[in-house]
Amino acid sequence: MRVAELLAPFPRFGSPGHLRDVRALFDRVVGPLPAGVKVVGSNGKGSTAAMLSAALEALGYAVGCYTSPHLRAVGERVVIRGVAVPDMALAGAIQAAARGADGLQLSAFDVLTAAAGRLFSAAGLDVVVWEAGLGGRLDATRVPPGDLGVLTSVSLEHTAVLGDTLEAIAVDKAAIVGGRLVHAPVPPGVLAAVRRAHPRLTLVAADEPPAPDLHLRGPHQQANAACALTAARLFSERRWRSAKAQRAVQGCRWPGRFETVRRDPVELIVDVAHNAAGLAAVAATLPDDKPLVLVFGASEGRADAAMVDAIAPKAAHVLYTTPRHKGAPAASLVPFHPGEVVDPLPRALEVAIRRAEALGGRVLVTGGLFLVAEALAVLEGRAMPEMLW
Repeated sequence: MRVAELLAPFPRFGSPGHLRDVRALFDRVVGPLPAGVKVVGSNGKGSTAAMLSAALEALGYAVGCYTSPHLRAVGERVVIRGVAVPDMALAGAIQAAARGADGLQLSAFDVLTAAAGRLFSAAGLDVVVWEAGLGGRLDATRVPPGDLGVLTSVSLEHTAVLGDTLEAIAVDKAAIVGGRLVHAPVPPGVLAAVRRAHPRLTLVAADEPPAPDLHLRGPHQQANAACALTAARLFSERRWRSAKAQRAVQGCRWPGRFETVRRDPVELIVDVAHNAAGLAAVAATLPDDKPLVLVFGASEGRADAAMVDAIAPKAAHVLYTTPRHKGAPAASLVPFHPGEVVDPLPRALEVAIRRAEALGGRVLVTGGLFLVAEALAVLEGRAMPEMLW
């Protein structure tokens, strides 16, 4: 059975106070787990989790890594010793977690997180890196053990759930752990709010120098690398070897993050940035040596003027398209910045490549993970992967 079907009986979001039920589910279906490191933030969580996992593996730890969403297969969300679990194995763990959910108020993400915990528990790991789904205070990843966390960034997102100020959002995210929280540079007022709300939490500025020449491109990835390396040092203590960890982070791959997926007939870059801050980071990473043809599509409820304004001015041509999975109508984006509606995505890619070739330019596909997942499927000649919520 497909994972989406297994999770369909559960709502997307949990009810207030539902973490008691998440703990009960873990008690029922998840065995003992090793220490964990929790990663929260508005952007950069997945990249940081991947780099942290790579660093810990290089230091000799058996590592599990839980991230979301996924690009090519749902099993990518649960990685054990560097290998994504097969979709069927994840489906089996979800079935077990769902059977244990009787009488509990749980969301689909809660059940998926418990399923991941079940797989990690059986794998004999030394550490698990947990990427939070939404915020921190009520996120299911708060339940597994671990008192070390990472805060990668703070920007205005999910304001209806997390709060409508940077301070409120940071306070919610920081609740993920009760011990030490490594943080990237954030406004002083944000740190002051976190200290007031969580007086027992020790804030640690990311101070490890990022590895030179990261495979993951962009100034924002340098900040993510510094967070990952600092957290790896704090976790490993006497096992810390800077050179080993630096090399691992330097070579870390994390698909869909300013990734060049094709160079012929033109360079084609994909990036899963899904909010204005993320798209501003993409814009800062783009070189200005060639004209840009932008293929932009956003998820329903996510598209706004700030997103489009962050990236569209960099482009010689803007093509708006509608992602197949929960996409915002391409025509709804035109008022934000002049552009052409080209649907469906396969046709938009054809048009973009043809125009970039004529200009001697490059193509950028961005606006959200669902768009990039679909673009990769088209470019690689395979079916669109199963997507969740």
